[in-house]
Order: sequence, then C-alpha cells, then structure tokens
Amino acid sequence: MESDREHPVKCKRPIGAELVSIRIVTGMALMLLSSALIFGWLRSPQLGAAITA
Repeated sequence: MESDREHPVKCKRPIGAELVSIRIVTGMALMLLSSALIFGWLRSPQLGAAITA
C-alpha cells in the first residue's frame, strides 16, 4: 500500500489514495466470496465445489 501511494498511476486507485479503508475492502471481499459460494452451491454442487476449490 505504501508503494502504491508513491506510484504515479497506482496512487489514484481507491486503496492507494486512501479513499477506502482496508477494513471495508476486506469486508466486501468476504461478502462477495460468500455470495459466490452460496449461489454456486445452490446452482449446482459441482459449481459450488469448483468455487470452493
């Protein structure tokens, strides 16, 4: 994250520019992963297993 702040292009990204906190990013990532797992398992067990793997 520190090197992103110093990079001319990456400093404009939300995490590098400190527009979004690491806590929010982690929470959103966990929410998206759990949603993908739930919908994958509901769609078909094979898809759920593939997403889990």
